[in-house]
Amino acid sequence: MIRDLGAYALANLVIGLGLFGFSSAADAQQPVSPRRIGVLLVAISPEDTLPQQFRRGLVEAGYSEGRDVAIEWRSANGDFNQIPQLAADLVQSKVDVIVVETTPGAQAVKRATSTIPVVMTIVSDPVGSGLVASLAHPGGNITGLAGMVTDLTAKRLQLLKEAIPRLTRVAVLWNPDTPSHPKVIQELKAVAPSLAVELSFVELRTPEELSAAFSTVGQAHARALYVIDDAFFAKHRNRILELAAKGRLPVFGDRAFADAGALMSYGPNFGDLYHRAAGYVDKILKGAKPADLPQFPASGSLPRKRSRRMKQLCVTDRASSITSKARTSLSNGDDSQERMRVAVARYRLDKSQVDVVVAVNTPAARGPPGMVS
Repeated sequence: MIRDLGAYALANLVIGLGLFGFSSAADAQQPVSPRRIGVLLVAISPEDTLPQQFRRGLVEAGYSEGRDVAIEWRSANGDFNQIPQLAADLVQSKVDVIVVETTPGAQAVKRATSTIPVVMTIVSDPVGSGLVASLAHPGGNITGLAGMVTDLTAKRLQLLKEAIPRLTRVAVLWNPDTPSHPKVIQELKAVAPSLAVELSFVELRTPEELSAAFSTVGQAHARALYVIDDAFFAKHRNRILELAAKGRLPVFGDRAFADAGALMSYGPNFGDLYHRAAGYVDKILKGAKPADLPQFPASGSLPRKRSRRMKQLCVTDRASSITSKARTSLSNGDDSQERMRVAVARYRLDKSQVDVVVAVNTPAARGPPGMVS
């Protein structure tokens, strides 16, 4: 009897160990689910160049899409009314991290979640917009890159004046719905008198207002158009440039405007910002908290003031040199091609890139004859 009970117990033990071993083997072979990244785009589509730079950054960080990560794309295609719902959709999908471009997109995500980590790519003034407490100590669940457009405002107007020395009237296109624009306007008003430039500020919120806005520009007798960085303007840049060309207005805008035919651009390399955003995502997926990840401004970084100042002087001095070359080409009537890029200079400030793009457009887009000396 005892012998039978012992044999029975031994058999159960063997069976139990066998089942445990099978279960452990099965668990070991269970594939790990990819981490899910939500990307909210405001003015562009996932197929555009900038999102591909983010994808490239993930690959360089060692991630394979489909195996290690799955990206859930949402794009408003320039329709700001869709942004809150798209942000809420990503939050409801319970992604591991959200990457977002532009201030309106970041604000919508901030309202939708206080727990899911958020990485910003192109946001002009995250502190002024109330998105983070400070660049060095963001706090909360948001971090990433800061476009710092307001820091470039004075230099941009100066470069436009250097390109067109006789320029005295400039129309400024701005969007009252964009939180950073009032600060940019303050900076422009502060620097304009020293350049002997009179500014006219023209509001533009919707595509339906475009014709009326350019009618206002004409009534102001402006001789150049300064377009403040904005997702809505970027979406409709071709139409804006078309209307500017009809009015013979040289245009100063962001890099996308220069690539599409504007006179010139000076600012951060947006592709670099998207690429670097992947580094933030990598750190977060490995356990870092957004509150502990300092934000870096696209036009420089936080450390030593002297070093940063010297590098900025190098960039801005070279930008002025490039502008002089552009002015010479304009004066000489050098427009044999539909549009000739005089120079594209890329500088690396610490871990960031700044692009200086100067283009010479066809006579129709330059402005009235005699504007350039």
